[in-house]
Amino acid sequence: MGTSMKKAECLVEMERLYLQRAYSDADMAERLGVDRTTAYRYRRALEEKIFIIQDDSGRWKIDRTRYLSNIRVNLYESLSLYLASRRASQQSRIAGVHAASALEKMAGTLHQPMTSRLVKAADK
Repeated sequence: MGTSMKKAECLVEMERLYLQRAYSDADMAERLGVDRTTAYRYRRALEEKIFIIQDDSGRWKIDRTRYLSNIRVNLYESLSLYLASRRASQQSRIAGVHAASALEKMAGTLHQPMTSRLVKAADK
């Protein structure tokens, strides 16, 4: 179990590092403190869920145009984002579609009664 946890931690760290800049497998292995072949296998595993491309110098990085960001927020942070999205959707017609989409995505993070209010707000 310790090995699989180590792998999971490495995959999360690799994703974070590949977002910052491009790395070769050898550079990534040195950064993570693992063997180069292990870094290669982890990169291949990461490629199954994230689109990783090779740049001109032969280094690997995440293609930001195809990357879907994932942020983790607590209940109070979600509520703050909800209030900001509500205000943006009410004050701008252009941001309306995008704010509504953000409101729908945040609905799952909040508890009742905020979830039902959020869904209603997104429908408007």
